Amino acid sequence: MKLTFKSLPAITQPQSIVFSDFDSTYFNHLATAQDLTRIKEFEHFLFNLCQKENILFGLVSGSPKQYIIDHLTNNKHYTIFPHFIASSYGSEIHYYNHNELQLDTQWDEQFPSHHQVKENLSQCINQLTTAGLTLSPQGAWQQTHYKRSFFLSQENHSEQEILKILNKYCSNYHLAFNISHSNPDNGDPDLSYDIDFFPTGCGKDKVVHYLCNKFAVNLTHTLAFGDSGNDITMLKTVGQGYLVANATAEAKRKYAHHLNEKFAQGIYQGLSKHY
Repeated sequence: MKLTFKSLPAITQPQSIVFSDFDSTYFNHLATAQDLTRIKEFEHFLFNLCQKENILFGLVSGSPKQYIIDHLTNNKHYTIFPHFIASSYGSEIHYYNHNELQLDTQWDEQFPSHHQVKENLSQCINQLTTAGLTLSPQGAWQQTHYKRSFFLSQENHSEQEILKILNKYCSNYHLAFNISHSNPDNGDPDLSYDIDFFPTGCGKDKVVHYLCNKFAVNLTHTLAFGDSGNDITMLKTVGQGYLVANATAEAKRKYAHHLNEKFAQGIYQGLSKHY
């Protein structure tokens, strides 16, 4: 599929890699007119910084690739596309090149077939339901062949109880999971857990290690930005991670490095601290 975004400067031998979450970090779902006018300023800064410092910049998101593309396409204020997108918790990595997204086949080959992952997911979900977890599927746009996403009410189980059940069953089906508090700013229900299932080997932290190895970049030369509990492992893996100012209360309890600017302006602020 051809895209019409401008590319960031081509970086063949990056000196640094910057990783950003998408929803409510890079992309503001509640943007005001003033916020939207600042996107151009941020993109101009990012383009020049990548060129000057040989930075590879990309998105690492729990959301599917097409969801990210659709949101950036529908919001006409975004004109630049990141170097890479690691979507659905890193179950797929794509690079933006010549107006197309190219799959990282080396990364993709490590996972079981789509059919096997689908079978593992279905069997595991059935086991979890039998164990007492009433999982409500998120929208169809959040489901891919490598990932299934659900909401679970906080009313009936503590987080510790849920973790115990998930750890008991997921490993039997070669699945990993992420659990965090839902974010109403993204349209999530209140007082719910956001639970995602994906093959073992995926995860935002795994993407960081893989891309650093692929491009021979030391972890000390990496930064990351996020806003929620599912970003914490990534923020702890890189050389320096930051929560933007609009981060959830859960994330701020679990991670100490906070910025005082929101969304992409927080990324702008964090990058300005280092370059």
